Amino acid sequence: MEDLMKHDPCTRVKDHLEDISNNEHALHKPPPIRFRASEGGACSLAVWFRLMGFKPDYPFSGRGRLITNDGDVAHDVVRWQMQAAGCELFDLDLNDATGEVTETNFGRKEVEWNGETFEVTWRSDGGVVIGEDRCTLEIKSLDGWSFKYINDAHLLGKAMKYLRGKPPYKRAYNKYMKFFYQQAITGTMSGIENAYLLLKDRSMCDMFGLKYKIKPADFEYAMDGFAFVNERLRTGEPPMQEYTEKSKPCSFCPFRDRCWKKGDHAVS
Repeated sequence: MEDLMKHDPCTRVKDHLEDISNNEHALHKPPPIRFRASEGGACSLAVWFRLMGFKPDYPFSGRGRLITNDGDVAHDVVRWQMQAAGCELFDLDLNDATGEVTETNFGRKEVEWNGETFEVTWRSDGGVVIGEDRCTLEIKSLDGWSFKYINDAHLLGKAMKYLRGKPPYKRAYNKYMKFFYQQAITGTMSGIENAYLLLKDRSMCDMFGLKYKIKPADFEYAMDGFAFVNERLRTGEPPMQEYTEKSKPCSFCPFRDRCWKKGDHAVS
């Protein structure tokens, strides 16, 4: 049995991915001070930890790499399907000979905001023309139920029924508004006013899309957050924790033990 497990292809793949993560973790180096568009709605303390150069508490798991690799493939499949259906795509290079998909809307810009100067990077999953509107394209691999809450987040301010004692808009805001902040940064930085958020439900092999006009307020909110963290990077003072210890954002955070001062990863 032990010999069988050693040579089992699934075991070998996961062990291989674990080895990659362990090597990356051992060779960790402090990153340049650049804010990512995907961090527009992230916990300020988590962003502070990353840019201060702290090593993640543990290596990225092999299963985590399986999820991200599968997500990359799902992105490509969606874009090839959109092209085959006659959708007008831009900011993408789809190579028929190799099957590769290359994004071309990416970059880095210096921003002056609230008395702070910092760099912001972005990378779009491409662009799609819907009607007469050019839209940034952002593809997310999530379950189908998530689309309901993404749509609720988009419709903030409208009356909604309570669910399990919490307003759905609040749940949606906490978990999904980060997608809108990311698109606001990407669109504003690249001069595109509309966005198309496409959810790929890999478990049910289904797709859901939401087209909307980017809100300047979302961009401003994200820049306010970056400026705040940038100021704290200069002073060295960590921001306050934004979530409870047992919350989902904390459970998936690479700095959760350090943040909650557990074991060798604690901040003194």
